[in-house]
Amino acid sequence: MKKIILSAFVLILGLNISFGQRALVFSTQELLESFQVNEELEGILHKLKKKSEDPELNLKAGFCYLLIPDKKEKSVKYLEKAIKFYGTKKKNAERKAKTKVLLAQAYRLTGDLDKAQEEYKKLKSELKDYPNLRKLLEQDKQLCTNAMDLMMNPKYVNIVNFDVINSKYQDHSPMLLYDTVLIFTSKKKTSSGDKKQFAGNFSEDVFFSSDVSGHWSKPLSLARKLETKENLANCGISPDKKTIYLYQNFDVWEIHKKKGKWQKPKKSKLSVNSSDSDDKHMSFTADGNTIYFSSKKPHGARGGFDIYKIVKNGTVWSDPIILGDNINTIYDEDGPCIASDGSLYFSSKGHNSMGGFDIFRAKPDGKGGFKKAVNLGFPTNSPEHDVYYFLSRDNKRAFFTSTRAGGKGKADIYMINYADFLMVKGCAMKKGGEVAGVLAMMNAIPTKKLIEKPKLKDDCRYAYLIDRNKDYFMSVEAKDYYFETFTFQTLGVEFTEQELQKVILQPIKRSKIFKQYVRECYSEMNNQTELFLNTLVRFLNENPDLIADMSMENKNISQMYVDYLKKAGIGDNQISEDVFQKDADGGCVVTIHDKMPEPEVVEVVEVVEIKPEPVVIQEKRIIYTIQIGAFRLVDDPKHWFFQKQNPLKRDGIDDINRYTLGVYNTREEAEAKLPFYQNLFWDAFIREIEWYKDGEYPPIQ
Repeated sequence: MKKIILSAFVLILGLNISFGQRALVFSTQELLESFQVNEELEGILHKLKKKSEDPELNLKAGFCYLLIPDKKEKSVKYLEKAIKFYGTKKKNAERKAKTKVLLAQAYRLTGDLDKAQEEYKKLKSELKDYPNLRKLLEQDKQLCTNAMDLMMNPKYVNIVNFDVINSKYQDHSPMLLYDTVLIFTSKKKTSSGDKKQFAGNFSEDVFFSSDVSGHWSKPLSLARKLETKENLANCGISPDKKTIYLYQNFDVWEIHKKKGKWQKPKKSKLSVNSSDSDDKHMSFTADGNTIYFSSKKPHGARGGFDIYKIVKNGTVWSDPIILGDNINTIYDEDGPCIASDGSLYFSSKGHNSMGGFDIFRAKPDGKGGFKKAVNLGFPTNSPEHDVYYFLSRDNKRAFFTSTRAGGKGKADIYMINYADFLMVKGCAMKKGGEVAGVLAMMNAIPTKKLIEKPKLKDDCRYAYLIDRNKDYFMSVEAKDYYFETFTFQTLGVEFTEQELQKVILQPIKRSKIFKQYVRECYSEMNNQTELFLNTLVRFLNENPDLIADMSMENKNISQMYVDYLKKAGIGDNQISEDVFQKDADGGCVVTIHDKMPEPEVVEVVEVVEIKPEPVVIQEKRIIYTIQIGAFRLVDDPKHWFFQKQNPLKRDGIDDINRYTLGVYNTREEAEAKLPFYQNLFWDAFIREIEWYKDGEYPPIQ
């Protein structure tokens, strides 16, 4: 019988709790399944009605509640009562100390990690006479620290209880036989295995469930198909899907499909089996030439159960080879699953587990081994057992078993649907690297719905879990900085994660033209434009001394922007507009700049450098200047613009006045001076003088 341990805490050595004629030793895992917890608990609670201050009864009740996944929280009050009623008598001192350690574990398992840490601190001095308990306490404290670290940095995955196949018993070991057929093991009642075991479960059986247009069918029994009452538990599938491997009597067995029917189980001849070991879950590489499996062997092992592999040479399989320290620890490892990219997924009670079995991933190191295993994190892992992870070949779905709280039974199967969701990550910061006060906000364009406002990490990183096949609008904002926006699509993205562009916000500097936002022009208001304008509204409200100047393809689009801003409460003193005929590519530009003494006569109209067709100059050498502005405005020498650098006015190819500074013989000379002028005029750029109507080149020397 496959042992799925229902206790998710470190068991206290030497603490015996007597249930009738049976003595339960906390360190004996097998016995955790050997009594019917609910029946025992019912009797204990009945006795507590008459003896409510009995410390032993309260201890037993608290312990029983810890074994029931959805009732662990109730354990705390009984354990606290037991400690109180043990009093200060010397004969109860050790019993009381052990119960205090169990209470600390209960706090951890019920998610009260801060309370658990407080108990660890108190108990450190109280356990000086109990070295075994101190060691146990340190182990549990490390699990709590791991849990806090992992829960402070959650992974963005969507996990659902696969309740259509789960029962009130143990359901475990999910594997995809085909893309739409899931097999798993359950201890639920069936007509083929309806005899209850001592633990209150029925015999194990393998079940099949099919995905029909997104709906999973009612599970069908393999034992019924085989007309057997033998205990059946799946532990592997061959790459060609024609063989299912079973775990029976501490060895691997197999059944083959012939002419559409599954045959009777036979003991496997694979070298995973050996007479003195307990051999369990296994996983084939895609080519079928390597098998990874878990086994408990008496010699050469690093812990209890370890991960091994066997390699096929021609038609002969090698002897088992134990994997290295990057995988195996002094604790148990189980449930290997080799992915299509060569990564090994498995469960371990070691490494940085947050309690019980956690699921880990180890990437291949390119030398036939694996890199150091990495915890899949919270919420995939929990303080309970999380084991038997199975990833589909296309990496779009994963299934695993967990005894976490909130399940349907003693152990449930959960599903992660990577196909429907995409993890997007990025970095947002202020110029200089500061992240304090930076907001990275994402909206789904079809609904304009705000996904969330994540808290940026100190290294500027953020992450969102989003629906696939939608367009998204991203805005990054901070007080006293220009905002940035961009859109992106997830349609057709095959990976589970996507890295977005890095955003560095620029500080607002007064007394010059500041920032331009080039937008795609739409003749009618749409969600994307509305999301941008909402961002602009927030910015203008935050900076009432700045103006948003609209330069659009036509008057109707400009008016649409202006009307939206005014409806959102932005006053006329923060809006200006300058309609002009764009080139063939079109475009809509919003320019943020200072309030000016006469804003009605100053409108920015040129937003991008015009790239003329190459001009062949004969008998002339090319000289350059730096253009710092292009305006329709009254030539007022007292205006702030002319007070800056006294620019030279030049006529262009239309009726717009353009202003330049300097004359340079080479582009290199102009480029050397350009940064200085861009500090004063944000959109300054280099141009050849001949581009202007009055442009004249000196004769060649």
